[in-house]
Amino acid sequence: MVSQSVKATTAAESRFRISNPNSKGRSSLVLGLEQSSADLLAELAGRQWSGARFRTVIKADGVQKNDLALQAPDGKQSKLSDELANADVVVMFACSGDPAQAAAVVGEAAFGRRQMTAGFVLDEHNDRQGLEITLSALRPFVISLVVGPDAESFGETLEAIRA
Repeated sequence: MVSQSVKATTAAESRFRISNPNSKGRSSLVLGLEQSSADLLAELAGRQWSGARFRTVIKADGVQKNDLALQAPDGKQSKLSDELANADVVVMFACSGDPAQAAAVVGEAAFGRRQMTAGFVLDEHNDRQGLEITLSALRPFVISLVVGPDAESFGETLEAIRA
């Protein structure tokens, strides 16, 4: 399957692509901000990655300030503070229309540790009003923000950053 970015790249441009692995390994935390993202993250977690860990926020209320309860695709639970201790980059994921309230806790905790943050919003239904709700929640807490039309575009984005 040919990715969207490959389709948009000319032959002349593609000779500048770097195909060698990074010299330093990366530890990426891919974090679903709502329970609605758990199935997609579990599917993506089954692929080959370079140190990426996939977690979903399972409890945003009733936890200590600046901490959240997370769950891995295999059901193992952890805390945000423990996961951030071993992360270089945090990629927050939400679907269009999700309130993504956990973005504030994740973003502030990552910024406090000087960790890079990125966001991805899946907008499969071209829901402009729902998209604006989710973007408003994420925008203040990420350095880079991508909106994608389908689940495959999220996987391609993770591959592009070599998660």
